[in-house]
Amino acid sequence: MKALASISLLVSLALYLAQIFLYTKGQEILVYGVFGALWFLAMYLDAFSVQVRTTLTGIVVLSGLAAFGLGFVPHRLRLGPGFDIYVALFPVIHFLATFAFLSAARKAAN
Repeated sequence: MKALASISLLVSLALYLAQIFLYTKGQEILVYGVFGALWFLAMYLDAFSVQVRTTLTGIVVLSGLAAFGLGFVPHRLRLGPGFDIYVALFPVIHFLATFAFLSAARKAAN
């Protein structure tokens, strides 16, 4: 279970790094990089309350926050006139990876 938790968090991190380095420029890389670093550090260090990260509702809420916060970077991909597969794919991958990470961490703790 611990390996699954680590792998799922690394998948989300790798996708996020690809997003910010491939689709952002200049100072955006710094801003999005700091945001991502804070998010992944909080996930890794269990900065959220025990009730939030161990209940199913809390896991879904944190996974949803990851989907919106990490999945919609950079914003200009989402605000363009056309629909791209990345609009749905990035948030779904971040949601599933965060959900798997928190679920595996909860099972490992029990």
